[in-house]
Amino acid sequence: MKRLMCVVLAALSVFVLVACGKAAEPTASSGPGGKRLYILAERGAGQLYYKVLELHPERDFDGASDPMDGKYEEFLKECPALPADYAAWTNAEAEDYLRGRPYYFERIYTAAQMQGFNELELTLRDLHSLLNRSFDPEDIVKMTKEEVRQVLTSGHE
Repeated sequence: MKRLMCVVLAALSVFVLVACGKAAEPTASSGPGGKRLYILAERGAGQLYYKVLELHPERDFDGASDPMDGKYEEFLKECPALPADYAAWTNAEAEDYLRGRPYYFERIYTAAQMQGFNELELTLRDLHSLLNRSFDPEDIVKMTKEEVRQVLTSGHE
C-alpha cells in the first residue's frame, strides 16, 4: 500500500510540473563545469526566462584560444565593456572577464516570482521600471495587469 501511494504521489508530482510548465528554480552555483552566470532574458510577448552561461573551471579548455564565441556577447553587454573592446577576444579572455564581474548580472528570482512576472506579461523594461520605482518583487507579483499598466503609464506609485 505504501509503495502504491509513493508511486501515485510521484506520478502526480510529475503531472503537476508538466501541466503547470514550471521549470526548476535556478540557483547560483558552481557545477561540474564551473560557475554559472544567470541573465534575465525575454522571449517576447512578456515571457521572461533565464539564460545560463556555465564558465569552464579552468583557463585551459578546448577552444580557449579560439575567437570569442557569440554565446558570451549577451552577458558582456551587461558589463561596462564595449563591443569594440571585446571584438578580438578569445573564449578564455571572455571567460576571465565575466568570471570577475558576476555582480553585473540579474539577480536570481524565485520560480514563483518568475511565474508571476510572466502571468503579468512583464517585459524586462517593465520589470526594471517597477523595481526602479521601489517595488519589491513580492509586491509586483501581487499586482494585477491593470495595476501594473496604471503604474507604468502614470509615472508614480
